[in-house]
Amino acid sequence: MARKTKQMLVEELTKLQFEIEKLESDMHTLRVEKDYWFVKYKRYNFLYNKEVWKEYKKHEKLKNHFEEQEEMISKELDEMENNLAFVLEVTKEKEMKNELLNPYYTSGW
Repeated sequence: MARKTKQMLVEELTKLQFEIEKLESDMHTLRVEKDYWFVKYKRYNFLYNKEVWKEYKKHEKLKNHFEEQEEMISKELDEMENNLAFVLEVTKEKEMKNELLNPYYTSGW
């Protein structure tokens, strides 16, 4: 088996570094998507519970409490969903930019 030159080892090392960076980026994207879909799940769970609460709203004493809870939860979910959607969009833009730039920088120019 022939020995690898220093240049060959450096090339392999840079390829592996790019793969590691790509995997880290993919992991970050997956975490953000997981959080985004968790918020979506919470929203649908909230909407389901809202339908269930309609039965309890018939009682005047509980009506105001449930309406306040609905408003508060709805605002929190909207804010979380918007923040995560923004982070996901920025992450996708960064990935697209890296996909376009990596061939240029790794072409050996």
